[in-house]
Amino acid sequence: MSDIAADDINLIIRQNLKRLRNERKMSLGQLSEACGVSKVMISQIEKGESNPTVHTLWKIAGGLKVHYTELLDLKTKAENVIRRQDVAVQTEKNGEYTSYCYYSSSQSRAFDLFVVELCPEATFETQGHLAGSKEYLLVSLGQVEVTVEGRTHILNPGDSIFFDGGQAHTYKNLGTGTASFLSLIHY
Repeated sequence: MSDIAADDINLIIRQNLKRLRNERKMSLGQLSEACGVSKVMISQIEKGESNPTVHTLWKIAGGLKVHYTELLDLKTKAENVIRRQDVAVQTEKNGEYTSYCYYSSSQSRAFDLFVVELCPEATFETQGHLAGSKEYLLVSLGQVEVTVEGRTHILNPGDSIFFDGGQAHTYKNLGTGTASFLSLIHY
């Protein structure tokens, strides 16, 4: 297991990005062309000089042809208890969207598992995940509107939906309190 603390997500991203890029023998320029993120930004991430957004990480993962969470992955033992305070956390939109990555895909695990929290009335849009992926969502708190390619679904606690994770989709909290849901992305 790595000695990197889970709360230092930028260090984890930095090390994983550099390792994955080097394993593929890609220059900064080649990765930039493959993912649509500037060489400067990729270099800044690798040096720990930038705090990348979730969207930027998805683009880079696509360029590397890896699952998004391979950039966030903290290597674990075969059996491991994961405490909430120890998981990789990503926030967007000034904290309106927060995702906690409990399990990331690996050679032995073809899925990512997140707990997502949305502040009241917050909306989060994603361009989609890897082509062919499926997303399974289970609402645990609040009322969440999920829109996939123009089709809107309203989910309450205990409601679930699955859809083509490669398509653009949006999550919206319809309530006045925090909404929370599990998101499992299967590859």
